Amino acid sequence: MRMLDRVDTKKVLVITDSNPGVDSSLTGITQREQEELLVFNSYGALISQPYGCLMRNVILAIYNEGIRDIYIVAEKAPQQHDGDDLLEKMKEAGVTDQTLNTLNYLDAVQHDVLNWLAGPSDVQEAMRKNKELIMKHPLIPGTVTVRTFLIDPETGEREEIF
Repeated sequence: MRMLDRVDTKKVLVITDSNPGVDSSLTGITQREQEELLVFNSYGALISQPYGCLMRNVILAIYNEGIRDIYIVAEKAPQQHDGDDLLEKMKEAGVTDQTLNTLNYLDAVQHDVLNWLAGPSDVQEAMRKNKELIMKHPLIPGTVTVRTFLIDPETGEREEIF
C-alpha cells in the first residue's frame, strides 16, 4: 500500500461523459485545479463491467497515482443512442443478425447488446450503480471516496447523487 501513503499526491480521478461541455465544471465540482485531475472520458460516464477496461484503469490509477477521491460526472440528460439507428449502422458495417443473436444468447451483456450500447434511460440509477460498483469492488481500498454528480452542461447546474 506504499502508493496510497504518498504525501505528495494530490490528484483526484474523474470519470466523465465524452461531452466537452462537462469539462468546464470539473474544477468547481472537485474543488481542484485542472492539473490535479486525472480524467477518464466514457460515453455516459458508465461503468458497465466490474472487470472491464474502465474499471481496470480505475484500479491502476488508485495504486499508481495515489488516487483517494473519485468523482463520476455525467450529463443530466445524456444523449441517448437510438437502438434502431445503431443496428442499421452496424449492419451497414457488416455485423449480422446471427452475430447479435449469438452475443445475446451468450449473455455477453445481459441478453441485449443493443440496449447495452444505447445506454441506461435512468441516469441517476446508473450513477448510483457506478458508485456502488467501485465502492464494493474487492480491489478498491475502503479509504477511496466516490461521489457522483449530474450536470447540465449548458447552465452549469449540478446535483449530487447519493
